[in-house]
This record gives sequence, structure tokens and C-alpha cells, in this order.
Amino acid sequence: ASLIQRRLRVGYPRAARMIEQMEAEGVVGAAGRDGRREVLGRRGPVGGDEA
Repeated sequence: ASLIQRRLRVGYPRAARMIEQMEAEGVVGAAGRDGRREVLGRRGPVGGDEA
């Protein structure tokens, strides 16, 4: 969450919610033992599945 906090200049609660949402949408995987997450690489338009 700290990278998102620094880059987007948001607080921890918002950064954590963003990560949870990315995990739910399949963009990142669950946190491993070391706290790192695998980027699963879903690419497309931001904000939905518009064509």
C-alpha cells in the first residue's frame, strides 16, 4: 500500500481499499507471506469493460 500512497498521495485506508478492489477484480493476487502481491496483468480501459 505504501507505493500507492506515495505515488497517488492518498492515505493508508484509501490505498488499502484500492488494493482490495484490485484483488477482487483479478488485477493483483493475494498477499504472500512476505506481503508482496503478484500482478496478474489484466489490461484494458480504466473504469470498466467498455469497447
